[in-house]
Amino acid sequence: METVIVSWIKHYQRVDDINMKFFAPQGLEDQSRFDGLGDEVKIAQLVRPHALGKAWGTWLTFDYLARHDFDFVVCTSIPLMKLAHLVRRVLHKQFKIISWFHFSIDTLPVSSNGDLLLADINLAISSGIKQQLIARGVSSDSIEVVYNPATIPDTVVAKREDTLAAQPLRLLYVGRIVWAGQKNLKLLLSALVEFKADWRLEIFGTGQQSDIDTLKSFVSGHELEDKVFVRGWSDSPFEHALPADYLILTSKYEGFPMVLIEAAGLGLPLISSDCPTGPDDIVVDDNGFLFTNDSQQDLVETLGNALATRDTFKPEVVRDSVEKFETGKYFERVSAILSAV
Repeated sequence: METVIVSWIKHYQRVDDINMKFFAPQGLEDQSRFDGLGDEVKIAQLVRPHALGKAWGTWLTFDYLARHDFDFVVCTSIPLMKLAHLVRRVLHKQFKIISWFHFSIDTLPVSSNGDLLLADINLAISSGIKQQLIARGVSSDSIEVVYNPATIPDTVVAKREDTLAAQPLRLLYVGRIVWAGQKNLKLLLSALVEFKADWRLEIFGTGQQSDIDTLKSFVSGHELEDKVFVRGWSDSPFEHALPADYLILTSKYEGFPMVLIEAAGLGLPLISSDCPTGPDDIVVDDNGFLFTNDSQQDLVETLGNALATRDTFKPEVVRDSVEKFETGKYFERVSAILSAV
């Protein structure tokens, strides 16, 4: 989420008729990505314990909103929406409240349904989140799907010169190493063990040591050392990865998985679980396959289809399939929404 916020700040610093400010009332564990962004950014000092920091952050937010006359207040959580609504009502402010959640709405308790109605506008980062909001009683007319901004490179991955028929199915995973939780690497490795054709998996990422140990134990226990390569964390995994046929994602749930867009933007086809939320906005016939969420059988079948058709995906077509997420087009959507209110 912080990455997208920084994109907002940098973009609107270049727009003369919009003055954007970012306020983090309870502080941030890592402020480094906001360094050098100027007076538009105000980050409170972290206060411990959490309960005290929450109370102090509430007061800071109330005071901040009271001292400024905003047209829009964008909130990334229910508590911030409730506080903004209180300030508007008590101090007779005129700003519009915008919700902008970067998580699945299904994680919120049913008791928060009424609070979701406090927003005048709802920016949804995926079609799935839009449907979740509607299911909670939010009017579809107040919801705009904006996705998240992505940098789409001008060039694609060079076409491989080797003969694909002589190569194993080459898969690339980039993300946190979570064995049985959200990222569901257990499903991926279990399906590959069942998959009868030749294959290779390269993993870039890190996670809890217990998950990494479980992954490596599975690999050694099934004698997969010549098939699975765990590389660890890299700030440029696509540059360091071996030639791959597909990026694969087996998550049980997501918000909006940017790694799919990053891979497709380089011309690399995709295999992803059809999990809530995000993949079905990104993965289409032109760039890859969706399989039934958390279904090992469907993943095995999808791997077979992917192997049989991997030479039909054209890198340029795969890249063009995610062009709508490009940063410039993203901010055109956001600015059009704000201008229409």
